[in-house]
Amino acid sequence: MLKSLAITLALLVAPSSTTPAPSDGDLVVEGRKREALQEFVQALTDADRTRQLARWNRAICPSIVGVDEGQAALIEENIARVAESLGLQAYPQGCPTTMLIVFDNEAQAIGAALAKNQTVFLGQQGRDRLIDFAETKNPVRWISLSDPCGFGGCTLTGSRLSKSERPAINMMLVLVDGQEIGAFGLNEISDYLSMVVLGNPVLGEAWPNTSILSMFSRKREDQPFLLTDNDRAYLAGLYTSRTDATGPIQRRSIVEKMTNSGEQSE
Repeated sequence: MLKSLAITLALLVAPSSTTPAPSDGDLVVEGRKREALQEFVQALTDADRTRQLARWNRAICPSIVGVDEGQAALIEENIARVAESLGLQAYPQGCPTTMLIVFDNEAQAIGAALAKNQTVFLGQQGRDRLIDFAETKNPVRWISLSDPCGFGGCTLTGSRLSKSERPAINMMLVLVDGQEIGAFGLNEISDYLSMVVLGNPVLGEAWPNTSILSMFSRKREDQPFLLTDNDRAYLAGLYTSRTDATGPIQRRSIVEKMTNSGEQSE
């Protein structure tokens, strides 16, 4: 009798081996984090003419003009370092310039002139993108062109979840207004440009504060502006997403990568 009672009491007070279900608060927090990442990706991405997200394939060859050689070298080294972390090769032997970054105090006038005189060439991704490039008030403006078959050619597929095109960026032009960036250090500008040229984000005005792209619209803080955890996780997600997937599937893949990386900002 005593033995039976002891066993019963032990069962009553023993900790349950079943993991307790998360509280509603935990579910809400996790849901908000995922929603924030979805908003982050949506704010940065803009599908090209194939309705997919284009990125660089294998190699990049940047060239920087309008600053002294030492400054250009620092920017190039930073871009190369980030590019190599994404599996890209920087400066393959004999490579022609595919990524031109121009610093000039008349960047706005240059952008407008290029949009007017090179409409056919620069407007390949659509008139809206060309207008944004010409008319934006941002200190940095950019426009990219892509090859719809840049990842090994196009293939036909019977799946409705993928595209036959596999777009890759083959040219990017970036104009930096030298009169508007004086408040920022060279390292900050370098990280900003790395995000622009490798992430190929939409040219907008309302980027999330969890990205370095919001640098020019935010007040100066104690810490320098650098690539954020979200920026790095986004780039990793972009460069591991399927090249033949539709834009929505690519975005979901990036969000999954950011969620699983554990690097997203609160």
